Amino acid sequence: MKTLAILPALAGCYPVLFLYAHNIEQVRPQDLWLPLLLALGSSTALFLLWRRVLRDADRAGVLTFAWAACFWSVGLLERLVRRLAAGSVSVGKQHYLLLGFFFLLLALVALLILRWRAVPREVSVALQVMTAVLLGITIFPILPHDIARAYAAFHRTRRQEDVHLAKMGMRPNIIHLVPDAYGRADILKTRYGLDNEPFLRALESRNFHVFRAARANYNVTPLCLAAALNMEYISGIRAKGDDAEPLRDLIWQSRVRALLKERGYRFIDFESGWPFTNIRSADEVRGTASRLSPFHSSVLSMTPVPVLLKALGSNALDYYAIQRHRVNNTFANVPHVSDLDRPVFVFAHVMTPHPPFVFQDDGTPVQPNRPYSGRDGDDFYEDGGAKAEYRAGYPAQVQYVNRVTLAMVDQLRRRMTRPTIIILQGDHGPGMGLAWENLPASDLRERLTIFCAVSFPDGDYRGLSDTTSPVNLYRLVFSRYFGADFPQLPNRSYVTNWKHLYTYTRIDQGRLKLDFNDTWQH
Repeated sequence: MKTLAILPALAGCYPVLFLYAHNIEQVRPQDLWLPLLLALGSSTALFLLWRRVLRDADRAGVLTFAWAACFWSVGLLERLVRRLAAGSVSVGKQHYLLLGFFFLLLALVALLILRWRAVPREVSVALQVMTAVLLGITIFPILPHDIARAYAAFHRTRRQEDVHLAKMGMRPNIIHLVPDAYGRADILKTRYGLDNEPFLRALESRNFHVFRAARANYNVTPLCLAAALNMEYISGIRAKGDDAEPLRDLIWQSRVRALLKERGYRFIDFESGWPFTNIRSADEVRGTASRLSPFHSSVLSMTPVPVLLKALGSNALDYYAIQRHRVNNTFANVPHVSDLDRPVFVFAHVMTPHPPFVFQDDGTPVQPNRPYSGRDGDDFYEDGGAKAEYRAGYPAQVQYVNRVTLAMVDQLRRRMTRPTIIILQGDHGPGMGLAWENLPASDLRERLTIFCAVSFPDGDYRGLSDTTSPVNLYRLVFSRYFGADFPQLPNRSYVTNWKHLYTYTRIDQGRLKLDFNDTWQH
């Protein structure tokens, strides 16, 4: 078994693979390689070092296994310490206590192993078997999924555009802002006790038309944005149910982007921190606050690194702070694109008022007392959130979004040198009452009703329907201002979940009720 002595040292790869496997539908494969290689490289290097010092591969493997177990358990220990010591120990002292406990435990384990003259064969075999099983149960589900995803991407074809925009006429700037999970005014009033009418009237006084009966086309962001930016309902995708890569492609290389590129538009994307709308292929990407992806941040949250940095007074890996910076940066800098010498198409997906709740209504920072998570619906509660936190945090964040949106619009109007179309829309509504695995029991009216408003250069909003949904917004814009013939599609809503993205259940138009006998597989 000496040849397998290194196997326990590879246990450090398990937490990275486990996290990837449980978030595979939202994480790109390329985000996996850096943390996985770092985990593999550090574990292997430590094993080789201990083997050289101890001249015993079995003891080196066991010692490296113990180090990995301690190292990757710090995030879990931090959560436990925070809960047990809430209100009795300061946050700074919690970090010092945790670091002290980590190093003490590591020293005790190392001392115990070093005192062994030889590792009992049963211990060595048990650790080897345990490591092989842990790695196997994570790798085997990942491999077929990612192979299928790569195969589908290789055989994916781009549509050939059969409609083109007029070559002459107005070329207004287009500013498209998507505050994630921004719900409709009636829902904000009934579910959260928030009167949003002052904000809507403020927009109307600034030449906006507010669609007061707007609804989402889907309950999941990538489907919502893919439909809006391609002006059609999503169909014909051949991929596994949890493979969202085709939707990312539709967002990155959208029909709207292609049509505007024909007219000489410069495409500018504001980084959201979410892989689907961090559109690296844009002509220009602005607003980068961190090169860390949410997956990288989640991996780091399991280690002592964030704890050590917090103990030293640094927030370099505080993803809540990074989220606040990114949101503020986007609202502050969108107006600065309006004075370029060519027309621009600006897309800014802002991950708020969607959880996590990191702003009070006046913009004062809020620091959730748990590792970063951006999940919604009942996943929010699974990650440690509470319904009371959602009910209080969500409307506060809506009010802050209102404040900075009005400031952004005012600054944009002062700076713009050409006519400008502004689109403000939630992709879907909030998810306080959303149960991903039990959609019939979910509050679908909350999830599928959205805030939506547009500002046209000529202020002519005649003929607009208040029930317009995002799939029709660019059909309206291109028909009205670019000489294209895009008839309006029926306004429909569909629900699904992250495990079955391409199996939709259609919602009744008037009553927003589920009919599970009316389901399509695309």
